[in-house]
Amino acid sequence: AAVAAFLVLRVRARLGQVHAYVFDFPTADAHYAEAERLAATLVKADPDNTTWRRDRVMGVVNRGDMRSRMMDYAGAEQLLREAIRELDALAKADPDNSAAKRDLAVGHSLLGVALSGAGRHSEGRDALARSLVLREENTYLFKLGKDNKAERIAVEIGAKDGAMVEVLGMLK
Repeated sequence: AAVAAFLVLRVRARLGQVHAYVFDFPTADAHYAEAERLAATLVKADPDNTTWRRDRVMGVVNRGDMRSRMMDYAGAEQLLREAIRELDALAKADPDNSAAKRDLAVGHSLLGVALSGAGRHSEGRDALARSLVLREENTYLFKLGKDNKAERIAVEIGAKDGAMVEVLGMLK
């Protein structure tokens, strides 16, 4: 039963993405909410399963991103802050998991967009700065591509001025 629920939640999440892509937000929200509900049921049965925990929280991320696109910035902020708390816990639980770090960076990036959309540009910049993922040898910036997947862009950190940092790389 768990495998079937897992497959259904993945399909519902993908359907949510398709409907969000064509701006059918009510249908997208219904699919995301169902995927999130299924994932929460799986997490309740096995709280240590990080794949199911990730799927649940990515449902929250998707709903937050959708709220931002609908210009419901307060709703987006609430959902994305909730997601970031869980994404941070997942990243800390497995520090070598680059996918968990990427998910956390995407959450911060989307929060930055929502805060900036709400006119809170300073807070938005801070959230976007946190989306820089620092690694031992490399620094990356993640952005969402047209296909709604995170793209990793290698960057270098340039001059710093207080809370501001210069980012150098192949950015558009």
